[in-house]
Amino acid sequence: MTTTYTVDGGVSAPLHGADVVVLETSVMTVTGLEAGDELVIGGTRSFLAVDGGIVVRIVELQAIGLTSASLWRGARDIARAVIEISPAKVRQAEFDILWRDLHEVWVDMLFRARSPIQAIERRLDLAAVWRGARPLIESICAYPQTQLVRGRSSAPFSRARNVDFSPSRELAVGVALQQNLPTRPVVGNVDIPANRLIVRFCDAVSTAADRAGIPVIAGDARRMRDHPTLRDVPAEAFPSPDAIVAKDQRYLRCWHALQRLSSPAIANTTGPFPSPVGLIRLPALYEYWVFLQVALGVEALVGPPLGRGYEVLGRDRGGDRRELRLDPGTRIDFAENVTVLYEPDIRRAAPSTTPGEIVLRVPPFSIDRGRPPVRVTPDVVVSGPAGLLVLDAKYAGARELAAKSQRLHALYGGINRRGDVDGQCREVVVVHPQSSAPAIEFAGHAALSMTPGRPTEWLGPRLRRSVLGG
Repeated sequence: MTTTYTVDGGVSAPLHGADVVVLETSVMTVTGLEAGDELVIGGTRSFLAVDGGIVVRIVELQAIGLTSASLWRGARDIARAVIEISPAKVRQAEFDILWRDLHEVWVDMLFRARSPIQAIERRLDLAAVWRGARPLIESICAYPQTQLVRGRSSAPFSRARNVDFSPSRELAVGVALQQNLPTRPVVGNVDIPANRLIVRFCDAVSTAADRAGIPVIAGDARRMRDHPTLRDVPAEAFPSPDAIVAKDQRYLRCWHALQRLSSPAIANTTGPFPSPVGLIRLPALYEYWVFLQVALGVEALVGPPLGRGYEVLGRDRGGDRRELRLDPGTRIDFAENVTVLYEPDIRRAAPSTTPGEIVLRVPPFSIDRGRPPVRVTPDVVVSGPAGLLVLDAKYAGARELAAKSQRLHALYGGINRRGDVDGQCREVVVVHPQSSAPAIEFAGHAALSMTPGRPTEWLGPRLRRSVLGG
């Protein structure tokens, strides 16, 4: 019996050798199995056959990216496939911005106060790099490398070539009335890795120019990025040269220029998230990104962090290499007694706790009256002289937000600083990436969007009001 699969109840196709493309919210069904067959995804998650089939809810994987799938019958794999899981709760462009922010903004925060690294970065002549690369990018925009694909168009009946004979209304009407016919002409597709590299280079130049305070170069790089040839091409998070780059000197020289922009700070830094090859836990990445935005929002209000500052986000790995870390309990202190904490372990108040420690008081309206929580770990807690602001990042759909907001308010609303009358939790905010979802706001709790690439206008006022009392 042939093993087949369907995605969201669509057309059935053989599993072996397939390139399966799904959304993170899709349901994949595999049929034609025997009792004991096992589907292994990503080398770690396994699903057993029930009644001759397997139903995989992709959302349970909590991941996106490219991975493998193998179907095992005893000690033999009988089918192999490649699965590409695409983001659904954020658009691909928003995910690209989230990834870029994590890599670039985090590195910028970590190395901002490290003078040896800054001295190395200042020695790079950004203007000279851009002057040498700009004519090459202009040439690429005028005559880009492309991949030939079948497009969709229409042509008059008498001059139609490459007619699309797939059954359709347009074909039937065109033949009957001898009018325009649907065609599949051969066109050049510019969305290829080589052009994504150029887009990444333009983004890197604009970011570096912003950091260096050169707005002319930053604006010029953004204008080139917005050229009609490159406008709809996404940036590759970590591009690598392919055969086209190796053969075309325009692309190769831009690749070398991009390598020069990868300063020792960036090149010798690794993050707490995996490389884009393989599965990526997007909910975790979203939590990291929210923490960064909150820390930057506090910095905008009260100034840079104190003490070790952003150094707590990294650790030395020997030589000049650094590893970026965001461990539960990470704490960053700012002026005016403001502190930002990531996933603090907050426990129910006990007589032995020290004054000023953040503890949990279980409210009488707890959701679970039979088993009140002993400890909670919200994603982000901002503590200031006026009280506490709790933010919990939820990579969730719009329909779940109202219920999550109420439940988390009951769970986190009792967080307070022991012995401090001003140290009460002022608000619990569920943060989500759904830019189109309406804001949900009640006294003490809310569900608000924080979307990569879009301004978060509510964050600053809430930090000022809930934490600083302004």
